[in-house]
Amino acid sequence: MNYNPLSISRRGKAQHKGPEKRYQEKVARLLLEMKCRVEKLHGSAYQAGLPDLLVLTPSGKLQLIEIKWAERDPHRIGELFLMLHGRQRSLIPLWARAGAPIFILCGCRSGNHYAVHAGVKDLERMLPHEYKTLDTTLEEIIHGRC
Repeated sequence: MNYNPLSISRRGKAQHKGPEKRYQEKVARLLLEMKCRVEKLHGSAYQAGLPDLLVLTPSGKLQLIEIKWAERDPHRIGELFLMLHGRQRSLIPLWARAGAPIFILCGCRSGNHYAVHAGVKDLERMLPHEYKTLDTTLEEIIHGRC
């Protein structure tokens, strides 16, 4: 039986799920199918600013993924960073530039998926990596190629 860290809420009750939460669950399910170990980092006052998912790949690499959902496709990496809230905007890029393997993954209503390593320096000029399928996007993240 596969362990699914996203199957129930903290109190064991069903909860309303918005598009970002549903996308996060889809991402976690696909990562589990790819033989990754996935842990949801539950937000609390002590964990503000942490990425959503902690992923241990089959090759033993650790990847951290911040999940975002957008109604329209982002045109610049800077748009992905604007989706980060509060402490995420300062902590995630800071940790990424220090060498932490943090990726921002954005799903869009159009069906496209965008991913970028959170340590990029030129946010306004660079384009995010665009993928047509979520499987391809996650493969790139697992291998640290985006």
